[in-house]
Formats: sequence, structure tokens, C-alpha cells
Amino acid sequence: MTVRPAEAADHAAILSVMAAANAEYRPLIPANTYDEYFRGLRELITARPHVRTAVAEQGRQIVGAVALTADGDMADVENPDRWASVRALAVDPAARRRGIGQRLVGWCIGEARQHEAPAICLHSAIFQITAHRLYERLGFKRIPERDLDATTGCPDGGPTAGVPPLLAYWKMLGGLPIWRA
Repeated sequence: MTVRPAEAADHAAILSVMAAANAEYRPLIPANTYDEYFRGLRELITARPHVRTAVAEQGRQIVGAVALTADGDMADVENPDRWASVRALAVDPAARRRGIGQRLVGWCIGEARQHEAPAICLHSAIFQITAHRLYERLGFKRIPERDLDATTGCPDGGPTAGVPPLLAYWKMLGGLPIWRA
């Protein structure tokens, strides 16, 4: 397996892997919210020039993908300056338990260090228990103060009504943290 930066020609395969990886969560999220989430993934992968994306390949098949943003820019969530953010980690269900997620997050950590980010962070849905174990194994720590309640401020039936909370994780990469609660 190899991990490499994604190319424009990879977008369709990346979105296919992301759809397969997230299909098991579709029943846990309201349909309109899930559809909006997937539209956001599509935009993240195809239309945001400051996002770096990597793919994991086995042979010539893409079996995983991840996105990384720098400078605290998640577009929808404000992070501290210069923090990198892991986004949209996905591994094809048929290829799980082979270390692919670990390799992809490792790529993000390496990229963040190369760009001298003091820390790297991410948000993960409360029901993604396997992912939480991976992040903790890689040295990420929970920061409950930065958890996201996607329903805050949304009227009943709004685009994020009924969405479970997103748990925040972070990992120091060097220097002093610049995060403030």
C-alpha cells in the first residue's frame, strides 16, 4: 500500500470511498443533514484549493483518503491560528483493519509538521468509536471544550437538527499550544 498526494483525476474514486465508508452512519443522521454533509465532503475534496488531500492505494485501487487543512481553516469551524486539521478520513470498508487509517493520519501529521503547525486537531462523530481508538493510539487527546454541538442555534427540522455531537481531539506537534478555551 502507498499513501500519496491526491490528484484531480482521483476525485471520483475518493468520493466513492467516502460514500462507502460513511454508508453505515447514514441511519444515525437525519437524511437532509447526511446529504448536506456529503455535499460538504465533495466541496472539500474538489473545490477548496487550500486543502491537501492524500489517498491510500493498493495496487491501482484507491482504498482510503483524508484531507488536511492548515492555519486553523476548516471553513465551518474556527480553529486556532496555524493549527492543522484532519478532515474526512475514510477507508473502504472492504480494506479496513490493515493500517490504512493509521497511515493516512500519519501523512497528515507529517504534512502538519512540515508546515510547522504547532498542533493538529480533528472532530469525530460520537458514534465513530473505532476512529476514536485510532486517534488516541496515535497520541491525540480529547479536548471536550472544543466539542461541537451541531444542533446549537438550529430550529427543529433545521439542517443539523438531530445530529449527534462531534468530539474534538488534538495532538501537540511542537512548541507551546496556542489554543485558548
